[in-house]
Amino acid sequence: MARKFSPWPTRKVKKPKQGTHACREFFLSWDQINQLLLFVMNSLGRMDEIGKTAHETLVQFAEGEELARLNEEWKGRRSALQGLADQKQIFCEIFFVRHVENYLNYLSSLLFEIFTQKPETLKSSDSITIEKALSHDSMSELAAEIAEDRVASLSYKSFQELNLFFEKRFKVGLIQKHEMSKMVEFVETRNISVHNRCKVNKRYASKSGNSSIKMGQLRTMTLTDVDDLASIVATSVRSVDTEIRKLLRLRGARFKKSTEKKTDARLLK
Repeated sequence: MARKFSPWPTRKVKKPKQGTHACREFFLSWDQINQLLLFVMNSLGRMDEIGKTAHETLVQFAEGEELARLNEEWKGRRSALQGLADQKQIFCEIFFVRHVENYLNYLSSLLFEIFTQKPETLKSSDSITIEKALSHDSMSELAAEIAEDRVASLSYKSFQELNLFFEKRFKVGLIQKHEMSKMVEFVETRNISVHNRCKVNKRYASKSGNSSIKMGQLRTMTLTDVDDLASIVATSVRSVDTEIRKLLRLRGARFKKSTEKKTDARLLK
């Protein structure tokens, strides 16, 4: 039988049954990323099994030089999974970066929901012009634009600054303390993957806390990194969403029983 890989991530994550729109969209994307990774791995595993079966069938009918040739070719054969292993770095980076971006997008989307549903949370010393205020037909429209501007400004912050903002404003931490350093390093790894081909630069060296890699060296990536990240961000979203909804009484919705096997088109509207 073809090799079948276990569900991803390997650390079981209990997904929520209800939450904000931001939470629902996060887990839809989270499932899609994991499903694609499994699809690629299982497809290559099936290709290897088919190749093995074909070889075993051929050698049963071969003799002499033909048999020797088939066996020699099989010895030098590289499997599909070995071929993927040769591209391990870029393969892992693709899924790693997508998980980080999905998580950061969740935080931005959650903040927008908070600020638009609860405009009173937009406590700030920032001022707006009378012209800007009068350009909107309602206070809700004005609040939505201010919220969008506030979310945009926060999106440029480091992960530590984002976590501090949530702690000060809502008394909710984003990540469990024992995993904070790992998440900070993961976010900085995403940054060098996107902007520097995953080679260590000054920002990574100063902010990641990882001193084991020298400047200019490649931050190597493994499927264990992807697995750890997928579990950490899913656990974070489940916890943060539950706490924020309870604290601020945000509107939410019940999710479909499973977002893994079937995507409800209505959820994507």
